[in-house]
Formats: sequence, C-alpha cells, structure tokens
Amino acid sequence: MSSARRSVAPTTLALAALLVSLAAQTGEAQADDVDELAELLTERPADMDEGQWRRERREAARQLGRVGDERAVPALIEVVETETFDVVAEHAIDALAEIGDDRAVPALREAAGDPDRDSVIRSAARRALAEFGADPEPEDEPDPSGTDPDEPPGSGESDASELLRDLDTESAPEGPEFAPDVLAATDRLTFAAGGARLEYDTVRSTPALDGDVSALYERLVEEENRGTLLRLGADASAGVIDFEDSGASSGTLNTGLRATGEVRFYTG
Repeated sequence: MSSARRSVAPTTLALAALLVSLAAQTGEAQADDVDELAELLTERPADMDEGQWRRERREAARQLGRVGDERAVPALIEVVETETFDVVAEHAIDALAEIGDDRAVPALREAAGDPDRDSVIRSAARRALAEFGADPEPEDEPDPSGTDPDEPPGSGESDASELLRDLDTESAPEGPEFAPDVLAATDRLTFAAGGARLEYDTVRSTPALDGDVSALYERLVEEENRGTLLRLGADASAGVIDFEDSGASSGTLNTGLRATGEVRFYTG
C-alpha cells in the first residue's frame, strides 16, 4: 500500500508542473499580443477597410481588458479621448476599469462630464470611476471665474453667477439610451390644422362651414449596416351647409390614411 502511494505522488507532481507550464505559456502569448492589439486600436491597417477595422477595434478593446496588461492603457485612453461615435469607446472604458490603472481617471472624468458625448459613454465612464473609487469631478477644480473661493459672497460676484457656478450639472435630464448597435434614432409626431372657412350665401340664405386637419408620425432608426424609415399619416376634412328655407342641413366628412416604409442596407 505504501509503495502505491509513492508511485502516485511523482505522477501528480508532474501533472501539476505541466498545468503550471501551460498557464505560463498562455499568459506569455496573451502578453505578446498586447502591443499588436493596442496598435490596432489607434491605427487602421492598410489592407483593412473601415467597417472591418471598426469590428476589429471593438474586439481588441475587449481582449485588452481581459488580458489586463498596463501597457495597453495609453492606447485605451486615446480611444476614450478621441472616439465620440463608435461603441469601441464604451469597450475601452470597460477595459480601463478592468485593468485598474489610475492614469485613466482624468480621461474618464472628461468623458463623464462632456455633454456632447453620448449618454451611454457618459454612464460607462461614471461606472468606471466608481470602480476606481474616484469622483466624477476633481476635488480641487479651479474656479473658472478667477475669484478667490474664500472671498465673502457679494464682493464682486453677482448672485446669478454664484448660482450658475454651484449648479449640479449631473442633475440635468439625459436623453434616451439606445442599443449599442443603433447609431441614431428619431421619433416625430406632427399635428397640423388647415384652414377653416365660414361662408354665408345671401341669395339662398345658406351658411356653410368647413375645415381640415392632418397628422404625421415618423420613425427613423440608423444602424451600422442598415437604416429603417416608417411614416404613418392621417387626414380629415369636414363641412356643413345649412339650408334655412327647407330647415335641412348637409354635412360631409372625408378621411384618409397613408403609410410608407423604407429599408436601406449599407455595405463596406
């Protein structure tokens, strides 16, 4: 029985050593890919079209987050600072949060507080800052008015300026959030009232009244590879004539509905 235990132990140690070696080789292979993936984030290869490069950049940002190598931080920061339209910026923010390098905090603060950035990007930047344990705004931000913060109120600064400086921009309402693959979307509902006419025929003593209204609904959704457009419209016109001599009246009501749709597919 003791000899059996002695024969199992070397086999177990050999297997453990093999697993450790494979794990080290895998980590080394991933680390060797960092420079190549980081370069792909910022420079488009000559043999790659724009659409393929966008897809490859997104996957590269996700992979750099999984590898967690700090050498990728400058390239990821550059994407966050310069990319305002593609979803790769959101992937780069998530990757910086996974790596956890404090060099990313200024770029994340700028993205979180930029009103021109997409609301999805701002939300992702705020989540990443929370993981860093950093506030969305720097603690000692200089006063843009150039006045001494210790100066008593009313000494050279109006109450209106003071109120604007202390306004919490984070409390401002944000627009709707779209799915990651939606580049732009529009919903529009329009009502229009046409002319109303009142007429009186003095020869036949017959008053008349008529008018019309219309409504139009449009929905446009633009995605990376396609766009869809839907239009729904409705029209209505009505009129009435009162015949005083006969004590009778005549009324009309005309309605119409229309619908159009369009689908576009983009290549390249």
